[in-house]
Amino acid sequence: MLWVSLLVATTVACEELIAEVTAPPEEESTSRGEGRGSRRRRPPRNRNTQPTFPTVAPQPNNANTFPQQWPQPAQTPNRWTAQPAPAGMVAHRLRVTFVDVGQGDSALLETADGHNALIDAGPPEGDEHLRALLAQKGIRTLDWMILTHPHLDHIGGARNVIGAVRVQRVIDPAFPHPIATYDRLLAVIQQQAIPFTPARQGMTLALGSGVGVEVLQPRLPFIDRSRSEANANSVVTRVTVGGVRVLFTGDAEHETEERLLAENRAQLSADVLKVAHHGSRYASTQPFLSAVGARAAVISCATGNDYGHPHADTLSALARNNMTIYRTDLQGDVELTTDGARYAFRTTR
Repeated sequence: MLWVSLLVATTVACEELIAEVTAPPEEESTSRGEGRGSRRRRPPRNRNTQPTFPTVAPQPNNANTFPQQWPQPAQTPNRWTAQPAPAGMVAHRLRVTFVDVGQGDSALLETADGHNALIDAGPPEGDEHLRALLAQKGIRTLDWMILTHPHLDHIGGARNVIGAVRVQRVIDPAFPHPIATYDRLLAVIQQQAIPFTPARQGMTLALGSGVGVEVLQPRLPFIDRSRSEANANSVVTRVTVGGVRVLFTGDAEHETEERLLAENRAQLSADVLKVAHHGSRYASTQPFLSAVGARAAVISCATGNDYGHPHADTLSALARNNMTIYRTDLQGDVELTTDGARYAFRTTR
């Protein structure tokens, strides 16, 4: 199988890529019980063995060349220094567009000094809108493509994005999930020699001046007793610029939140929460929401989707925690702009 053949490469290049960041010593179905299609029977495999991924050499970069040591974002002692502001009143230091890709996830990050990242690439049916948005913004290079987990509604548009713009780095959980879309994506990454690194707890990425990205999960051993193990081992990141923090949760499950609370509680505090799993009832527990303490929540889902997302219980939980809720199914693209002290939202409908 292509996936297996790609994982037999040596770890040398992977170690070289990991040295460039600060790190510590199902396609056809979206998730069990909620996904489309049937689950294929596969032979047992050890998901907690560190796999090796395509051996690729770093390519010469343009103006987006990365430093060897990432600058750390400015810290503020009081998390509530960040204040909401009316739309249009915040200078652009970081802009996050939660893209309306339908029943899936995709968020575009743009910094004022010209650096860009994409967290997930949505499903195939959202691909045209995503690529049109990149073209409209004049984005030709992505510093990072962060894929939270190998499900079709998060990676379905990735290959076409790679074909449309230059992607300098790819990270994902490296969770063994040998399905066709993921196989083909890994093949494209290898063919184009894009540096590819497993995301691991403790990594810190930089995105332009003063914008940091902390990887909070996953780690080894992977969570292996969950309703959906691919979801439960999603890449969870917190993006910080000045005193404003945005938490991205992929399709995290209850078990993911339990691990985050046990291991990353101090890093969960955020002003804006990208709600896990499109507002599913399988995440957003009260202990987790209390630890995050966000004032705003963004849900990415499609109008009239087959899964009942967002679930009424999740909406009630967000409301009880006094979060202003934004939804791509109702409001289209949801744009967050911050200058590091204040933030504002704008929607396209």
